[in-house]
Amino acid sequence: DQYPVENMVLPDLLPDFATTAAGQRVENTPAKVLVIGSFAEDEPLEDMATACALLPEFEIEFTGNPNRRAKALVLPETARLLGYLEQQEFDTKLAIADVILALTQDHDCFLRSACEAIGGIKPLVTTDTEALRRFLGNAAVFVTLSPESIASGIRQAYEERDAMTDRALQQIKRIEARQESALQSLRTRIENNI
Repeated sequence: DQYPVENMVLPDLLPDFATTAAGQRVENTPAKVLVIGSFAEDEPLEDMATACALLPEFEIEFTGNPNRRAKALVLPETARLLGYLEQQEFDTKLAIADVILALTQDHDCFLRSACEAIGGIKPLVTTDTEALRRFLGNAAVFVTLSPESIASGIRQAYEERDAMTDRALQQIKRIEARQESALQSLRTRIENNI
């Protein structure tokens, strides 16, 4: 009440991967899945590890700090822990991945990794939440937090990767338009209140 200011939420900006071959297609054998995470408590690591075992045809790499929760994690030979990566190495891993996996158990959580996947023009598999559906539209495969659903989502994203790349490009345009509209609204509010 002290300050007559309306609040406003600005959409998260997409990362700029213009210098790292965004949307680059590499024919990987085996196909590569990059799991973008931090090993935080909201990440369903056990379900992801079990899903990895259901996907022997994929090489799966986990980013993030494995010291947080990985001690009891059982991964198949096709999966490995990368730890935290320097930005350039992360950008390269993102650029050559066939599919990005980013999951949370927190239905109120917005995943920055979703922005990274869309900004990198990569097929994304993520948690089926209202917030993520609203932000991503049809540019992601949405899964429940079960190993079977996660594995099925990864296979679907890989099989539909060309169409998903097109949908990601379309979603980028929609996100950028929303960002510009929100920024213009902010500019107008600032100009009218000064």
